[in-house]
Amino acid sequence: MRFLDLFRPRWQSSDKSERLAAVKELENQSVLAKIAMADPDWHVRVAAAEKITDKSILGEITTQADDWRVRYVTIQKVTDQNLLAQVAKKDSDKDVREFAVNSLEEQKLLAEIARTDSNEHVRKAAVGRLTDQNLIAEVAKKAIDWLIREAATKKLEDEALLAEIAMIDSSLSVREVAVEKLRDQPLLAQIALTDSDEDVREAAIGKLENQEVLAKVAKTDPKVWVRKAAVEKLQSKETLTDITKNDLSQYVRKAAARRIENLK
Repeated sequence: MRFLDLFRPRWQSSDKSERLAAVKELENQSVLAKIAMADPDWHVRVAAAEKITDKSILGEITTQADDWRVRYVTIQKVTDQNLLAQVAKKDSDKDVREFAVNSLEEQKLLAEIARTDSNEHVRKAAVGRLTDQNLIAEVAKKAIDWLIREAATKKLEDEALLAEIAMIDSSLSVREVAVEKLRDQPLLAQIALTDSDEDVREAAIGKLENQEVLAKVAKTDPKVWVRKAAVEKLQSKETLTDITKNDLSQYVRKAAARRIENLK
């Protein structure tokens, strides 16, 4: 212990362990705020932040502390939506922004964050908080990041919007998610017959009921696994028998034979 430590409070001691011990005993919110903002050791700063309960002081530290670890502690105690919005938009640390977003209710801001935040985890957290279908649709159609469009598409309920996304999105994963939520049989048939990606066509087949279209896919699709998926939904023994004789792939022929057996 240094000589000067004899003349100052323990929370100002030159010994970190002494300062930590002092923080555990402190209740004075103003003093705790000073420690959280200025102590030279981050362990002490965080320990002080953990004991702060005063709302105005929490707001001050959350927006002004240099140490992201301190801000991360205090943001977890914030309930004021205006302050949460400020942090969600402006904090420099992704973890602090993400925590704020996970407590945020403002739908328009959440949609903006979902489209524009620099961090993928923050953007995903914003999508997860969205409940407004119009804003979800906006994110699903306009977000640059396909992962965010995919997450928004999973929350979409509007059949027309899902159909639009299923037909035009540049990402096969997003189109596949949209297809898996579709019920419109003519549209599913169109996708099964024309989509450029085999996974999307296969997803459409999984929802398709039209036997004529399934038969066409089973006989003409260029990809083995797509034809096989269609075969496994066919009801016509005549069509299946034809496939067992003529398909170029043994996997498709075997699938057709198994399907015939299952139909008996």
